Amino acid sequence: LIYLGGRGYPYPVDVPTEKGKVLAAKYREAIADTAYYHQYFDDDVAQVPREAILEFINLGCLCQVQKAEAPDRPLLLDTFLHGGPPEAAADRRATFRLLLDLINQTVDSPLNQDVFRQLIYFQAAHKGSTYTPRDGVRSVAREWRLYQAREYYAFALNGFFRYLCHWGQDTGGDIRPKRMDEVWSHLEDALDFATLARRFELAEPQLNSQSSFSALLGWLRSLVPTAGLDTPYDVSAPLHEHKLVMQADQHDTADVLVAGMMTMMGLIYNRFGDPTLRDEPEWRIARMGENGRLSMNRFLTQLRRLLRGGDVTIMEVTRWLFRDYVLIQHQAFANAKLPDNTFRFQREGNYLRFYRQSAPLGFTNSRFEALTMTLHELGLCGDVAQIPHTLSNDGQKLLDEGDIA
Repeated sequence: LIYLGGRGYPYPVDVPTEKGKVLAAKYREAIADTAYYHQYFDDDVAQVPREAILEFINLGCLCQVQKAEAPDRPLLLDTFLHGGPPEAAADRRATFRLLLDLINQTVDSPLNQDVFRQLIYFQAAHKGSTYTPRDGVRSVAREWRLYQAREYYAFALNGFFRYLCHWGQDTGGDIRPKRMDEVWSHLEDALDFATLARRFELAEPQLNSQSSFSALLGWLRSLVPTAGLDTPYDVSAPLHEHKLVMQADQHDTADVLVAGMMTMMGLIYNRFGDPTLRDEPEWRIARMGENGRLSMNRFLTQLRRLLRGGDVTIMEVTRWLFRDYVLIQHQAFANAKLPDNTFRFQREGNYLRFYRQSAPLGFTNSRFEALTMTLHELGLCGDVAQIPHTLSNDGQKLLDEGDIA
């Protein structure tokens, strides 16, 4: 709809394309009879009466696009469903269908980003909603499940990063750098699975830093049955990824951010470590990793190779992850941002110097709110934060047929 403007582009500012001009003209039809458009639109200093503002709001609001008679609605629908390269448009329609399917199956339960993450990953939420992808959306449902698996994977690594930063700051590492053997010794002590188990009211697993990583995987398999890319995951299991995230949101302790995040990595390996999954077309999501970032596929492949090489301990896996996935990664990204100082820590020979900067922990935005708001404002479904949020006739047609002719 627009040609981008600015340095390196043909235009100094963004300008509408021919299709953008048509859309603007259609929007103008919707507001053409308002007092604001007739009397004040091109006047930058006039005092606009409240009544004129209200009239313009009522007719010019994006919420009016939901109405079938809105003059710009057909063009907007066509743009969202078919705009851009054909492959990108097809992916967009597939995601819209997945969301409409999920919305349709949870019509009497309000949705938010947290519930959405649970439904696409576990196919159930702790508040009782469930979701079973219908025929026609199973492939994109697999991709979104793998997307959320990547989010859990990244959350665990960021949990390691946060814990290391806070420990270094809290123990004076910004004044006197820490010897690396002190860092490793502390992380070994931080692998406190007994305290972690008590948080979930579980029997002590008899695991410590010198236990084999295979023993950790076995303990997790006894608590959390593994499943494939399509079957539901047990959201009522005594321990799983979402419960670990909830603990990490509340506690910055070693048992949660070191032992707990190692547990998260073990859960992900148990669910997705089967090498045959690499042959599935949806596995492209697990391979994603831009600008030097470490993909989930790389982690799974490297861990599988490490485990095949012998009976490695939990500490050996922990040390590998902290060294290659936390320390080296942070150094590389912080160096790339010089001269700006974004270092949280920096290697100085056999020492690690810390800097007093924040280390937030959370998920990246799934765009759930933006996507569902788009569906709502295009008149395809109700407001998902409210109940019921039923599909419109157009929404049902897009879900059933994959497009709106």
